[in-house]
Amino acid sequence: MLSKVERTEKSPSLSIAVGIATGLNVSLSSLLGSQPDGTKVRIARLGERITYVDPDTGFERSVLSPAHDETGVEILLHVIPPGQSSGILPAYTVPTDKYIIVHSGELMVEIGDDRYSIQTGDTFHFELNTPYILRNAGSIICQYYVVVIRKPRI
Repeated sequence: MLSKVERTEKSPSLSIAVGIATGLNVSLSSLLGSQPDGTKVRIARLGERITYVDPDTGFERSVLSPAHDETGVEILLHVIPPGQSSGILPAYTVPTDKYIIVHSGELMVEIGDDRYSIQTGDTFHFELNTPYILRNAGSIICQYYVVVIRKPRI
């Protein structure tokens, strides 16, 4: 699969792309080309966003923040069509927190056997220490912001 992706013969699903990034011990944003630039002031321009769209589900992931490898903070926008999901996403290889703010629609977060319904305007936090699924549980497009904080190992 990796060879086909490298040769642009196949576009991976979100869960496979995340698996590749995890296997390489990099963030998905880094795998997709987000590079830190070391300057003190950074602007992430709308027209320069790195966006990944899952070819199977239409799940869209856009990097909103400039790359901050030194801080471990990343801000994303996810868009999921009705009835679609992220697929199973693996736990991160470093201690990581994820904050989700639903802008529109209804998001179902599945962590193991637990299910959490997050509505427009709600905020949700969890530690990424087990595989999980993000699912659009409603009948309209679900848009939500994600803040990822990768904690340094002590």
